[in-house]
Amino acid sequence: MYIGILRNRVFNKNFLLIYNYAIIYYFRFVKIQIPNTFLPEKKYIVDTFFSEFLALDYSIEISESKNYKVILDNKNFIEIEDAFWGNLDENTGYLHKENIPKTVTRTKNEFFDDELIIIYGNDKLEIDKNRIYCGIDIFASAFFILSRWEEAVFDKKDKHGRFPCELSLAQRNNFQYKAIVNEYVEMLWNMLVRLGCNQQRKTRKFQIIPTHDVDTFLRFINLKTALKAIVGDIVKRKSLKTAIESTSQYIKFKFNLDNDPFDTFDYLMNISEKYGVKSHFYFIAGKIGEYDVNYNFLNQEVKKTIFKIIEKGHFVGIHGSYNSFDNESQYLQEANRFKSIGIEPYESRQHYLRLKIPETWHNLIKAKIKIDSSIAFTNDSGFRAGVCYEYKLFDVKQRKILDLKEQPLIFMETTTRFKYNTPEKFFKHLNHLKKVVKKFKGQFVFLWHNSNINNFYWKEFSKNYKSIFEDTD
Repeated sequence: MYIGILRNRVFNKNFLLIYNYAIIYYFRFVKIQIPNTFLPEKKYIVDTFFSEFLALDYSIEISESKNYKVILDNKNFIEIEDAFWGNLDENTGYLHKENIPKTVTRTKNEFFDDELIIIYGNDKLEIDKNRIYCGIDIFASAFFILSRWEEAVFDKKDKHGRFPCELSLAQRNNFQYKAIVNEYVEMLWNMLVRLGCNQQRKTRKFQIIPTHDVDTFLRFINLKTALKAIVGDIVKRKSLKTAIESTSQYIKFKFNLDNDPFDTFDYLMNISEKYGVKSHFYFIAGKIGEYDVNYNFLNQEVKKTIFKIIEKGHFVGIHGSYNSFDNESQYLQEANRFKSIGIEPYESRQHYLRLKIPETWHNLIKAKIKIDSSIAFTNDSGFRAGVCYEYKLFDVKQRKILDLKEQPLIFMETTTRFKYNTPEKFFKHLNHLKKVVKKFKGQFVFLWHNSNINNFYWKEFSKNYKSIFEDTD
């Protein structure tokens, strides 16, 4: 009898404890009401904000109201105008050029400490004790940048078959150096705090992520490639001095007095290790004879280098060859070459940043790639995806979330040098972008090719390579 009473008391105590936690947990939920149109897009972007970026407890409800409502447990709420999808016919859809604004609006408000970009919506802001009304359609504006749907509706391509970045809304309106999605997230969070949100947001830490596209494995594969490089110094680069230095490098390499100038893998890994980070090397697994394939992936020296990288704790991924971006079978062949040497490829970047959205992403998914890092401006550095956080991709044609994450590339040495052609300007721009990423505790993903370290054309820049990892504040 006493045992039964004791068990009941323990049961009741545990039940009450669980019940109380459940009540507290339930009432901490943020309830998000979304208007009943374009639900795949709206659910995706709400999940991206509240799950991926903020990691809050929330639920989504479908509503007949004309705007979004973010309702806290204390009944205070934010109303966000559904300025884009709310004015469209779902049967017609949104993938039309006329739905891309020619200009954007710039505004400031008390919920963010810098100028905000409005793609869709207006600068109306009403603040009451229990309610905030926001005219900026942060959800459609963020979706526009993250999904890259503007690229799916443009027929015009550059000489490499890519979306011409100068046509992007960001570059046409000069906000390519702003992480506007991060800014929307901060504004939303500050509104939630003002209204009494009692949850903790996701804890983040600023990260530097060095990546290296291995377009060319060695400079001096044989005498033929050495002569080609030296002739290129004279004819293409118009530098006799560089040709003499290249000849000297080849002689030293030939007689085992020095490494090949493009064999900088140990150097790059050693610097990363010094600063407590991991390098990511992307290798082309195409075949010699295919366009712009400069080395044999299955060569013993290449494989030896790949396994050394992995043994040292760094990462190896696929650098999808030039013609693989819209060729599923070719991409799968390249992925299978990785598997043939015992490597299951996990991450990727496309050569020349060639993307066909969303088709390229489906090729990666079929190859079981989980993280891509190809979204970057092809003519500059900056925030092509408007964000410095990793996020899930969305197929705007099939209207569904993809099993693939994007880790946007923020800075590339070659494209940056197009605009900032002195070391001083170059690193000033790099540090500006790094400072933006640091503000949001994001991921500063940068690309520096292995071939641009011991390269005469790059030596005035590469000598400051280590400074990328250092705190410049």
